Amino acid sequence: MKAARFFALLMQLLLASCAAAVAQDRVMPVGDSPSVRPGGGNSVSGLRKWWENFNKYRVLGGPRKDTVFTVPDGKRLRLDALTLYHYNRGRGAEAGMVTLLADGHEIGSWAASRRDKVYWDVFPGITLEAGSYTIECSSSSTWSYNSGSQNAGFAQVYGELLAGDSDDSPLVVFGIMRVSL
Repeated sequence: MKAARFFALLMQLLLASCAAAVAQDRVMPVGDSPSVRPGGGNSVSGLRKWWENFNKYRVLGGPRKDTVFTVPDGKRLRLDALTLYHYNRGRGAEAGMVTLLADGHEIGSWAASRRDKVYWDVFPGITLEAGSYTIECSSSSTWSYNSGSQNAGFAQVYGELLAGDSDDSPLVVFGIMRVSL
């Protein structure tokens, strides 16, 4: 129990220090920021999953906390795709909009494509500078979450780290989040 509390506090400290990053000039567009995958298609197949908070446990709808991921200092992230999970008691949800924010300011909003009834995919095609980013969607009531995701909406971030060290192997935190340091 003490170890879990320690790791939770450590994660809060890490996120707080990353949130202090400069908000301006953190996004560089790549092309026209399409909502379909560059080169055609609307599948995340073949893309590198860089971060996620999915897990295999029972889900609820309507996250109670923001879904936030952080690009480490000294790095940039080429953001290829975002996937959100909308189980909605097995019914899924019609795809809507997925929005990315930095310090409360909208970076972009993309029309999602629906995959396998429960997944929403968008393909931003942008490069993000170091800092913390919040994912939102147009149907938060159907967006899945649970305590294993820290009560944040389930999301997967696909992309590649750029600049800095060449070691971008995933680090698993709490067994559910993947970040590259």
